[in-house]
Amino acid sequence: AQQQQFHSEGELATVRGASAAKTTVVISSRSSYPIDQVAKQAKTTLWYQVYPEPDIAVVGKQVRRAVEVGFKAVCITVGTPYQATGVRGRKIDWRMIDQIRQGVSVPVLLKGIITQEDAKTATNRGIQGIVVSNYGMRFGSGPSSPIESLSSIVDVVAKRVPVLIDGNFRRGSDILKALALGADAVLLGRPPIWGLAAYGADGVQTVLELLQSELARSMAGSGRPNIKSLDRTLVRIHSR
Repeated sequence: AQQQQFHSEGELATVRGASAAKTTVVISSRSSYPIDQVAKQAKTTLWYQVYPEPDIAVVGKQVRRAVEVGFKAVCITVGTPYQATGVRGRKIDWRMIDQIRQGVSVPVLLKGIITQEDAKTATNRGIQGIVVSNYGMRFGSGPSSPIESLSSIVDVVAKRVPVLIDGNFRRGSDILKALALGADAVLLGRPPIWGLAAYGADGVQTVLELLQSELARSMAGSGRPNIKSLDRTLVRIHSR
């Protein structure tokens, strides 16, 4: 959100850099620039991220506008430490999620899923993708970290919808672990922003391509020639 605080071109530079690196971009509803301007800069797939705010009508209007200008999916962030009401907790308001989804013609994903129960409920209610994340919560102060929850959520979803993940992915070897545990994709936050802050669009492209190269080297070092050959035998998780 508000990427202009890191670089004068903010999200405009981010989508140019990500487009050059051939990666999908998730743009926040709290973008520094209007989403139609962002869409004009993009030569890659854009997703739109929103929160289940109390005024559902406003959220719905934002989502419809994003779809109008070419965004291909909507990612609703749920389970944040402080909900829009200011009440601390991770309880998901499924009624609000259903209201946001009404009339949306593109796939809707939920970001903030950290338990099997929520993953199963989301899938049963027609959600079309899950992002395993404990967004905004420190590891150790709440639910387990996303990477620790990933395989169990992948199992309960049972390939009915794509499962993505975010949370402290800094190297290509980190991405390898998530893919091996069953994630269909990995979302990145801070690394491309570091590139943005340093060198604008070129910095974003460089960071993403470095991670792609690291992933390829890690796969080669593991003797796995392609993504389909990755499996859980590559990863061991030691509980603290």
